[in-house]
Amino acid sequence: MDKNAEAVHTFNKHAAAYNDRFGKLDLYNDTYELFSALIPLKHSTILDVGCGPGNITNYLLRKRPDLKITGVDLAPAMIDIAREYNPRAEFHVMDCREISLLKEKYDAIICGFAIPYLDKEEVAKLIADCASLVKEEGVLYFSLIEGKYENSGYQFASNGVDRSYVYYYNSVKILSILEQCNLKLVQNMDFAWKNSSGETETHLVFIARK
Repeated sequence: MDKNAEAVHTFNKHAAAYNDRFGKLDLYNDTYELFSALIPLKHSTILDVGCGPGNITNYLLRKRPDLKITGVDLAPAMIDIAREYNPRAEFHVMDCREISLLKEKYDAIICGFAIPYLDKEEVAKLIADCASLVKEEGVLYFSLIEGKYENSGYQFASNGVDRSYVYYYNSVKILSILEQCNLKLVQNMDFAWKNSSGETETHLVFIARK
């Protein structure tokens, strides 16, 4: 099984457990608040890339029920949960590596922790695709795990068997890609997080504007 198929298998199998762990996590709420505040227009269109069980969409809609949100994720089980908890949003099974196929332009795009499952070429393409899909003055949000790329490797689910390959990136790399895509940084933040192995990681959030 290649890395992508293995990740889909793991997230499908553990979708409910993932939702239990992260569905009500409030660690990043301030970042979602800032993202939302930067979208002043009513009924703005939002693309949630790698939406998982729809926890970010759920938070945004509770704060801004006017938003029109479309979520995409590669794991069908995640999409099933997202649809259940967010009946007012629209969700599709889709690989984030293929979002360039979308025809609509969005007022904002949020990409919560999809980057850790993409290699460096795929990350550069994802950010470029997001920059193409967002309208002028549109807002973009990316979150990832800080670290040296060469230290990337597998992380295991709670059963110690199922796994997914996780890539690490540093601020310099992401800021360079944002600049290449003509995206202006609004704010970046970091958070301490204890992963499933009990190790403390640093999570990075970047909010930019086209």
